[in-house]
Amino acid sequence: MRYFDVRTNHTRSYEVNASRLTYHVVILLVLVVIIQGNGFAHAYEEITIKDGATLSGTVTLSGPAPPPFRFQVTMGAYPEHCQSIADSEGNVILQRARVSTAHEIADVVVFIQDLDRGKAPTTEFPKLTVNRCQFDQLVMSGMDGDYLRVLMNDSVLHPLRGWEMLNKGRIPLFDFPNLETGEEKTTKLTTRNSGVVKVECDQHRFMQTWILVPLNPYFATTNMTGRFTITDIPAGRYTVSAWHPSLGYLEQTLTLKEAQQHDLHFQYQTSASQKP
Repeated sequence: MRYFDVRTNHTRSYEVNASRLTYHVVILLVLVVIIQGNGFAHAYEEITIKDGATLSGTVTLSGPAPPPFRFQVTMGAYPEHCQSIADSEGNVILQRARVSTAHEIADVVVFIQDLDRGKAPTTEFPKLTVNRCQFDQLVMSGMDGDYLRVLMNDSVLHPLRGWEMLNKGRIPLFDFPNLETGEEKTTKLTTRNSGVVKVECDQHRFMQTWILVPLNPYFATTNMTGRFTITDIPAGRYTVSAWHPSLGYLEQTLTLKEAQQHDLHFQYQTSASQKP
């Protein structure tokens, strides 16, 4: 599996370092294309897992959290309706990273690379809900081939678009221009060149969600205490990756034995001298 280094425009193998990334400028793109001789991606194979290993751990931050973006509520449509999520100065705050007082990071997707045979994928597809001019999640994850469910709970119009993000531009994936209140639609999560999807509202810049799309079901998104757990892993040697749209990418290599309970810790590092 390969990853694209946005700093050099070269494809590298397992050499991408965590770096300061922003929602509007650059993201670390996780390329999830496994090329075979016939030019097609290797399909994931479901097998019975006996005495699988469990990988649990935490993701933390050393250094200051990246500052949020601030948008004037009047920059978008229906400002009176969206005013309910604005602060006293009329700003809508878009968090770039949710970090607890104990430095634990939510919304980091931890996934195992190059594992193309294993447990059955979940039958519960990822769901994104719109309510009061905002998405209910900052970062999501869903296996390649899953169906993303999009539910509109707001009473005003939000034209929604999904983009596959590249280091030079982006590819349109889906467009829901006029979801009615209470309406739900689905769209298949299949990317062509990267595993990173961004969902936006055409009328409100402060409505943004990121989705990472791994090729296998061995992934988890950290909770508010920075915890994650991945179960039923076949014994073997793996590269485990952590990805966040603003904090970047980290990885570790480890060996798991049958029925092993392994604890893994990732730590992002930021500097006070780094600009937002």
